[in-house]
Amino acid sequence: MVEYIKINRVIEDQVNKLLKKISIDYDLNFNELKEKYNKPIIEKVKRKRGHNGYTVFLGDECIDKKVRKSNPESVFKEKGRIWKEMSEDEKDVYRKLADRINKTKDDA
Repeated sequence: MVEYIKINRVIEDQVNKLLKKISIDYDLNFNELKEKYNKPIIEKVKRKRGHNGYTVFLGDECIDKKVRKSNPESVFKEKGRIWKEMSEDEKDVYRKLADRINKTKDDA
C-alpha cells in the first residue's frame, strides 16, 4: 500500500508541474485543470473474487515444471488441456484447496 502512495505522489507532482506550465502557456485556470486531470493514477488492486480450482491448478508448480519441460512454447494452453482432461475427483482437490485459500484470506 505504501508503494502505491509513493508512486501516486511522484505522479501527482509531475502532473502538477505539467498542468502549471499548461495553465501559464494557454492562460487557463490551474485549479480547474488540477481538479479535472490530477486524479490518483494507481489504486490498490483488490481481488473481486477469490481463487477457484482452476486458478489454483494454474499456480501448481509441479504441473508447471512438467508442462514447461514437455511444451515450453504454449504452457498456458497445455495447462488448459490438462485441466479439461482431468476427472472431477482430481479437480475437486484443487477446488477444496481454493476454498481453504479463500477462507484464510477472508480471516486475515
